[in-house]
Amino acid sequence: MTLAHQPARLSLVEGLLRTWLRIGLRGGERTTRVLATRILSLQTVPIQIADHPPVYMDLRDWGSHFWLKGSPWSVSPREEEEQWVFQQFVLPGQCVYDIGANVGMHTALLSSLVGPAGHVYAFEPNPRLEPGLLRTIGGMTNATLFRFALSDQAGEAELFVAEEDHSLTSLANWTGRANTAREVCEMITLDSLAEARGLRRPDFIKCDVEGAELNVFRGAMKILNTIDAPLILFEADANTAKGFGRPISATKDFLADLSEPDYHFFTAENHRLKEVEELDPVHSNVIAIPRASIAPIKDRLGPRVFPS
Repeated sequence: MTLAHQPARLSLVEGLLRTWLRIGLRGGERTTRVLATRILSLQTVPIQIADHPPVYMDLRDWGSHFWLKGSPWSVSPREEEEQWVFQQFVLPGQCVYDIGANVGMHTALLSSLVGPAGHVYAFEPNPRLEPGLLRTIGGMTNATLFRFALSDQAGEAELFVAEEDHSLTSLANWTGRANTAREVCEMITLDSLAEARGLRRPDFIKCDVEGAELNVFRGAMKILNTIDAPLILFEADANTAKGFGRPISATKDFLADLSEPDYHFFTAENHRLKEVEELDPVHSNVIAIPRASIAPIKDRLGPRVFPS
């Protein structure tokens, strides 16, 4: 059973701004952004995607105007490949770790997919996203937010926040942009957090942390190096990997070397899975499946999705 939610309702001001943006007059987005710096409620505006929980976005951010203009959305217009992967692999009652939750778009879908018996743990260290994320996840009965940066060590860390695109936030200044701000965040390992807080073991992990994926997995050996290891969807990107001084294959190679799960690696193309040995040299969304899970998944999804 999945969770369905009542559509979010916009306030009068929010609705008027949506109409203003849809008209497409010159300067509309700039005007909206200026108003959002003065009207506090415009810093947590509900965006509706399908029947998922609403995602609250800050209209001071340029990207949020696109989302408000099209809300309510029947399906997500962005990151369709990742959303398709979730819909194939995440089942009711499961536990999912959303590492690098950003504004919570994927968290909302995952919350609906796992249903009332499941749970989503969302991890996002960017303090600038906290007000919206607290409202987004606060509206879910099956999700918990942790405002930590996950890594392979604990302590205080510097977070590099791209002013015009918070999705590029990282523990390394890989973009080299002059308008990148620096925030201090708390860093912790996933193993230690899971043990200290008694977190449910994950069935599925989504990890998109702009090049720090390897750091996250190094700090999660107790969770990952088991026969019943979780499925993982992670990003492999040449630019972000370079920012950490490593090749694009570093995260995949680390997971492949784990002795217990015997991970096999796939990408999604045209709603089909394709097993891969060598990654695309520029960018891939990689699905890591432990050997013990491959046969049951093939039986469930069938040859149309998971060809032999």
